Amino acid sequence: MTCGYKGNLACVRDVRVSQRYCSFHTPKESAGRLIDEEILNQLKELVDSGDGNWEGFIFPRGLDFQDLLGGANVCTIPINAERAFFDGLTISNITFENQVNLQNSVFEGKTNFLGAKFLDSLSIYQSRFQAEATFSSLRIAKAFNANTCVFKSHFFLSGGIKGEANFTQSTFEDRANFWGQRNIFLTPGPAIMRFGTSASLTSGDQTHKVIKRLSDIKQTVFTVWKNQMMGIKKARDKLNKITFNYLRRKMPLQDNSVEILNLFEGKAVFDGVSFEKPSKVAFKSVDMRQIRLSRTELKNVKFIGCNWYQAKLKRNGLYEELSLQDMNYTDFHRELPNLESAYRSIRLSFEEDKDFLRASDFYVGEMNAKRRQLGVFGRKFFSINAIYRIISNYGTSPIRLVFWLVFITFSHSVLSFEKVNGISFVTTYKLLILGGFCKIMEFFGLQMSSFIYSLQVLTLQRNFVSKTVLFSNLDVVLAILGPIFLSLLVIALRGKIKRY
Repeated sequence: MTCGYKGNLACVRDVRVSQRYCSFHTPKESAGRLIDEEILNQLKELVDSGDGNWEGFIFPRGLDFQDLLGGANVCTIPINAERAFFDGLTISNITFENQVNLQNSVFEGKTNFLGAKFLDSLSIYQSRFQAEATFSSLRIAKAFNANTCVFKSHFFLSGGIKGEANFTQSTFEDRANFWGQRNIFLTPGPAIMRFGTSASLTSGDQTHKVIKRLSDIKQTVFTVWKNQMMGIKKARDKLNKITFNYLRRKMPLQDNSVEILNLFEGKAVFDGVSFEKPSKVAFKSVDMRQIRLSRTELKNVKFIGCNWYQAKLKRNGLYEELSLQDMNYTDFHRELPNLESAYRSIRLSFEEDKDFLRASDFYVGEMNAKRRQLGVFGRKFFSINAIYRIISNYGTSPIRLVFWLVFITFSHSVLSFEKVNGISFVTTYKLLILGGFCKIMEFFGLQMSSFIYSLQVLTLQRNFVSKTVLFSNLDVVLAILGPIFLSLLVIALRGKIKRY
């Protein structure tokens, strides 16, 4: 009689005597269940026979996967442990050559994946972790599917995931850490041993003593000179080596002894993730450039040493902003509010950590998303947000504000040239073309007088009363725009250097 377990794949194993299920599907509370050691021995037999269909298994308490491999570090069979029950699981320094499926499972005790390597994909889809879940120094060559999971206790993930990592609609009820890491390898260099040989020349012929003596003196002088030159060369090489090593340490091009893992080497999806205690969530040294964070509240989440820089945006930003460009009109406008919300929550996190430079970049992204929700003319020119972007990039670019201040001041000085100097700018320019060096200096002197007048108007230091309505209106416009631009410049500079 076969086992009564019914799942995606029916169990064809024989039931035990007077039991409805096989040894692996017998409920824990059943009096007829085997002890953990006997079940472990039967699991070893399954591994040896290449049977990895473990759907719905109720595993022994405190299972160490290495015990199933007989101390080996490589698992060659695909593992399907869907809908299984684990009361404690440890996988340490084991390489899985095929797919591992643990989805819809329950992990009652502590779960430890330590230094495990998956040459295919790993799936824990819709699984529930009642205790701590540690995935340390994890290596996954393909996809990592962890969407709609529930982590009741501390969650830790580090290592390198080359495929897509999916955490869509997962819930983290306690602390959660996502860390990149640096692995340092110490490789001893070959020892170089040098052996020297010496020879002595003797002669019993007395007639050659004088010649030998002179030869020895010559050899001694040559040796001393050679040693001195070698000493100078060694000192020079040592100095160059010290200098080179110092510069190499300060400005390394490539260090083969250090492996940097940014955790997410491919795309990652955190769409609709719930962090119930965001102040206990941290991303450290993680590459965030290909991570989707829509509909996830990230206020008070810590981001330490993460890389957000988007080359196409020329600033720190979210991957969603780039992906919007490939969407149709309807999806584009539907996703803009989500993008604005994501930018806002991350900006607030950076401001909470006093990281105002990155916060400024995310403020730009937030305002861009808000502006792009307007109509065609509104998002380009005819709105406060559009004008604010043009003149100061939403108050974050002092350089752009300085440019506009110089531009409006210079333009006003050109238009006010005749009023200040009593001669038109065009006439003076013609004299400049026809004149020599003296005319050039005279022209620049007149232009400087006009520019100083414009600066005085801009800073409200001159009463702009003119008989000409045009000049009077120009002065009024500059007197209004000047303080506004100067105030925005102060705010932009303050945003770059402010400290609390």
